[in-house]
Amino acid sequence: MAILFATMLGFTACSDDDKVNISTVSITTTVDTTIEGLQLTGGTYTFENINTSVKTDVAYPLQSIELADGLYNVTFIGKGTYSQNGTSVEVDVQGVQQNVTVSGGSCKLELTVHVLNTGEPGFVIAEIFIPGTYNEAGKQYNGDQYVRIYNNSDKVLYADGLIFMESLQEVTNPCMQRSTPEPTPFISEWEGSICGPNPPPTSPWKIWGRSFRSPVNTA
Repeated sequence: MAILFATMLGFTACSDDDKVNISTVSITTTVDTTIEGLQLTGGTYTFENINTSVKTDVAYPLQSIELADGLYNVTFIGKGTYSQNGTSVEVDVQGVQQNVTVSGGSCKLELTVHVLNTGEPGFVIAEIFIPGTYNEAGKQYNGDQYVRIYNNSDKVLYADGLIFMESLQEVTNPCMQRSTPEPTPFISEWEGSICGPNPPPTSPWKIWGRSFRSPVNTA
């Protein structure tokens, strides 16, 4: 009897540890565009659990979904239409939100989607960090300046060959502002190029980071 009781107790404890909490995620989707009258017509939300890599797909216009508690990357790929000179025009739209916490029984997801560029696939700037920080001595440190670029396409892209330039003219400094056009459109103080030998590939809908004054790093 003692052996049977211990076995049952161990099984019960294991079941309690494996219990998965479920939360309801309410979804609000907004289109960020200057196109007047653009309306979403369809698409798919993909919720990828970062810890387990499990993906859950749901179709627009679903307004809520039940998911296991955890950290998720959310992607929306869909279609939208608007009227131009009396003709209906269809466009591709896409939105991404990373590190979404699902917990507490219920949470809200406010996802912003954008109209995709249907031309040649390329990068767009996601973030530029220029101000720098202060070190322990309280002095300005600029070695942590960086830029993050976003692969706004459904293809794998490589960042090698991209060139970044820092303007010599400080537009925030009144002494360096010009009231008349300069013969040279852009005067750079610093240039940097992303080069090999093997810069990491950037997957579709992902962000890649590059420090201005340090070796390449992914983000």
